[in-house]
This record gives sequence, structure tokens and C-alpha cells, in this order.
Amino acid sequence: MVRFYVLMPRLASFNLYVANGTTTSYAYTFDMLKTSDIEVRLNNAVQASGYTVDDVTKSVTFSSAPIAG
Repeated sequence: MVRFYVLMPRLASFNLYVANGTTTSYAYTFDMLKTSDIEVRLNNAVQASGYTVDDVTKSVTFSSAPIAG
């Protein structure tokens, strides 16, 4: 599972996706103040690297596709 959380206490927003093994870019649907306000998790493990956040297109792109499931 791919999850994106906004790390702002007033906003309990997140997006949840099931990885297919080929997709590298996932959209998020919430607003944030800065890219460090987002937390990326794969199978509930917080990721510190291996992805970029684009606040213009509102997407998180992994350097390699997360494993399906």
C-alpha cells in the first residue's frame, strides 16, 4: 500500500493507493504549506528517501515503482 499523509494537526488528510509494480507517480488531493508537510509510507513504513514531491502537480514520484500489493 502506498499512503501519503499531510503532517499538519488540523488536517487529517491522506490518500491511499494499491501499488501495481509499474506506476511511479501518485497524485495527492490535499493542500499543504510546504513539501516537508507530507509523509510517504509504503506498507505503513515511513519513507525518508526514494521519492520526490511536486507541489505544482500535487504528485509524489518514486525513483522506482513500489512493489505490487
